[in-house]
Amino acid sequence: MNTKPFLIVMLFPMLLSKGLCQNVNSDYYRFGAQPAIIPAQLEGYNSKGGELFFGVSDPGLDSATAITQAYKRAQALACMSKGVQVKNYTAGFLSEAYQGSGGTYQSMVELVVGKKFIPRVLIMDTVFTCLQEAILIVQLGEDTDSVGFEFAVNRYNVEYQWGNYSEYSEQIEMHIDDKLSRPETLIFMKYGALEEVYTAVDDETFPLPKARYIYMASGDSVAQVYNYGLWINVLRELNLHLGSFSKLHNEQVKRLNEIYIGADNLNEGLSKNTLSFDIRKIYFKDGKIDFDLDIVVVQ
Repeated sequence: MNTKPFLIVMLFPMLLSKGLCQNVNSDYYRFGAQPAIIPAQLEGYNSKGGELFFGVSDPGLDSATAITQAYKRAQALACMSKGVQVKNYTAGFLSEAYQGSGGTYQSMVELVVGKKFIPRVLIMDTVFTCLQEAILIVQLGEDTDSVGFEFAVNRYNVEYQWGNYSEYSEQIEMHIDDKLSRPETLIFMKYGALEEVYTAVDDETFPLPKARYIYMASGDSVAQVYNYGLWINVLRELNLHLGSFSKLHNEQVKRLNEIYIGADNLNEGLSKNTLSFDIRKIYFKDGKIDFDLDIVVVQ
């Protein structure tokens, strides 16, 4: 009796549960000078009206862990495209009370999936970059799993300016829990020139070094830089696009000039919408990811 296939099936969940326990090599030159090729599956990506989705793992994971992580992220993108609650908050404070002008601008965009099911997705294609990122193209199935699903992306930034002095800080946090494997949180923090990115699983953190994450798209003559890999940059741009679109609809703006004196003033804006979207095209140009989205207000 041949037991090898059975052993492979039994060992696969063990690999997935232990994979994120590996240490990430922080060697700046670990991937060498060769750029990663952005695969045609992403450059030519189209969701085909909500049928196809993709997920990208963090760089530097073993293949089994990378596939599991990319699979969960593809599920999250599928859930988000079918209906995501977008919450916007902005506040701007301007002052000319002292020499020179100054001000502070804050904004927060939160994307929350409210659906409590996991869409069944079928893996249609799997490719790896030389940075050990798994990229999965999946197709949405007809059935869903009754297990609860949690997914949220929060982006918060503060811009401060006083005379000729300015500072900028940004934080992005993505939490995903499919109730089948250990939940994880991807965190990006930037303050001035300082940046930090890590994935937190339970009580363990796995930092992503600011390594040589360089890529080549078709037609490129010079490599592009996407610090910390593709997925964190995908998240940022989706957050920006959906947040900007939501802000155009039913934003409530409060001008609180009467609280202050002189030329000081404080403006606040709030909006909340549920959006669905299709991705018609992804662009990779000059170290920036952009999207051609078809967005609809659900309510």
